[in-house]
Amino acid sequence: MASQACTGCESTKHSSLSRRRDSKVYTGGLVRFIGDIHADGAAYASAVAGVDESIQVGDLEIGIAREEDVRKWPCQPGSGHRFIRGNHDNPSVCRNHPLFIESGAEGDMFFVNGAWSIDQDDREENKDWWPDEEHSQRDLDLLFEAWSNRRPRVMISHDCPWRVSQELFQIIDYSPGPSRTARALQAMFDCHQPEVWVFGHWHKRRDQKIGATRFVCLERGGWIDIDLTVKTAP
Repeated sequence: MASQACTGCESTKHSSLSRRRDSKVYTGGLVRFIGDIHADGAAYASAVAGVDESIQVGDLEIGIAREEDVRKWPCQPGSGHRFIRGNHDNPSVCRNHPLFIESGAEGDMFFVNGAWSIDQDDREENKDWWPDEEHSQRDLDLLFEAWSNRRPRVMISHDCPWRVSQELFQIIDYSPGPSRTARALQAMFDCHQPEVWVFGHWHKRRDQKIGATRFVCLERGGWIDIDLTVKTAP
C-alpha cells in the first residue's frame, strides 16, 4: 500500500504514516478499552466478553505469537475488536491487519502507536524486537501537528507522556532517555489536554486526573468501559 497521509496530518513528505483501512469513527457512547495481552488469548477473550467492539492498546504480540493462536483471537476480520501497536508487535504485520488502527485522528479520538523497549538488548532483531518499534521523529512531528490542529477529546496510546509516568508510577529521577515516543506524547499533552487518555505499557492499573485530563493506565489483561458521550472524571 502506498504511503498516504495520516488522518489530520498536513504533509506526507518523508513520512511512513498510512491512512487507516476499514476505519471506524467513534463519535461517542460506551467504549471498551483493553490493556496489554502479550499473546494470552484466554485473557483477550475474557476482556471482550459481552461487547461487540473494543480497542486494545498494544502489545498483543502480533508477529511474535503463533499464527494458529492469533487466528483464534477476537481481532478477526469482520469483528469490531480493533487494536493499536505496542513495542512488542511487528509493525509491518500490524499494518497489514484490517483491524489495526494507524496513528492519527478518528473523529474525537486520536491514536499513537509504538513505544521504546528498555529490554531491546536482550531481544532478537526482527524476531521479537523491531528497529521501527517507535515512529520516526518526522512522523511524530506530523502527529503533533495533527494533534495541535484537531485538539481531540480522547487520546489512545501504548505509552504515555514521560512526566505523567513519573507521577503515576512514582519514578524518581526518571527521564524519557532514548524514548522519542514518550517525549512526543509529553509535547502533545503540553499543547492540548484531552478529556481522557488511555494507555497500557506499564502493566499497572491507574486512574487519575492530571491537569484537565483523566489518565487511565490499564494493567496486563485488564479492561475498562468509558462513556465518551459526556465529560469523564475519576
